[in-house]
Amino acid sequence: MRSVSKWSVSYLPVLMIALALLIAFSPVVFTQTGSVGSFEIDGNVVDSPSGEPIDWSLDAAGNIPNPALPNRTDYVDGSGQGDTIFGQGSKELEPGGWTCVTGSTPGKSDILKGSVAFRSIGSKRFMYVNFFRSGTGGDAHMDYEFSQSREPNPACPEIPKRTQGDVVITFDTDTGGKVINVRAFSWVGNATSGTFTELALGSKGLLWDAAVNIPSAIPGVGDGAFGEAVINLTDSPINLQCPEFAYMKTRSSTAITSDLKDRTAVQTVSFRDHPELANASGSAFGIFVSALGTSHHRECLQQSTRRWLKPERRPFTIGRGSAHRWKYCPGRRALCLQRQHDHQRAGSSDG
Repeated sequence: MRSVSKWSVSYLPVLMIALALLIAFSPVVFTQTGSVGSFEIDGNVVDSPSGEPIDWSLDAAGNIPNPALPNRTDYVDGSGQGDTIFGQGSKELEPGGWTCVTGSTPGKSDILKGSVAFRSIGSKRFMYVNFFRSGTGGDAHMDYEFSQSREPNPACPEIPKRTQGDVVITFDTDTGGKVINVRAFSWVGNATSGTFTELALGSKGLLWDAAVNIPSAIPGVGDGAFGEAVINLTDSPINLQCPEFAYMKTRSSTAITSDLKDRTAVQTVSFRDHPELANASGSAFGIFVSALGTSHHRECLQQSTRRWLKPERRPFTIGRGSAHRWKYCPGRRALCLQRQHDHQRAGSSDG
């Protein structure tokens, strides 16, 4: 027993040094699996193991979208000289001075594609975002802008004009991806100029989580070219006001006042929970509410206060799902859900 004890003591310093060297020279991994929104925030796209928490895709390359995340909007953007970008001098806080041109942008700011998705888990609502960029020679500074207006920005008609209360979600990395910050801002101003009020999201891992692909497990995608994040919308101060549209863009630095670089096409977004109601996604406000009430139950969701109101007397139908009829209530910025059996009062327009 004594000889074993002497051996253990004599070799302990050697073992400690070996362990220290192993830790020092092991590759640093900046990915982790988070628990916010029951999503695999691990820096890749494949749902593995399958089931909750879920991920973006059923395959490692991201070619097969996960059906467990049906409410998803995908963006694909160009690259090189024919890319749609912001002209030089376009400042985040000065939308009246934006110029929209074609050209190229540095690889670190060059968006290739990305996604925005929404999902309800119990009584909680979550937003999921990701991006792919063409270069990794610098930190990522990504925006997801949610616009309420249907009117174009006169300075850049391809983009909606800014409206009070528009929301921007930002994803910024620092020191090569070792530090990730996800922030939320609300626009205070008009279509020409204004400022952003930051909405406190707290520390990473509470109301939000994020990761980048370092090291990369996505075939053909370099280290740091992919990023993903999730935000708890229910418990955060973010109020999206049921935006009409969303698009992605990049900034030159972490500062929200910095120059704008790349931009994607603008797409309609919705908050639907039921994929079978997708044919109503072209509605004026694009919001979908989970199954409410029973037969003949008619209510409206007031978007600004989230209160339930009675519909206007004669709403008109904008979409139809199996046993549901979605209607827009004129003058109320609200959508009504009239739930009724298919065989009862089919086609009625008296509200």
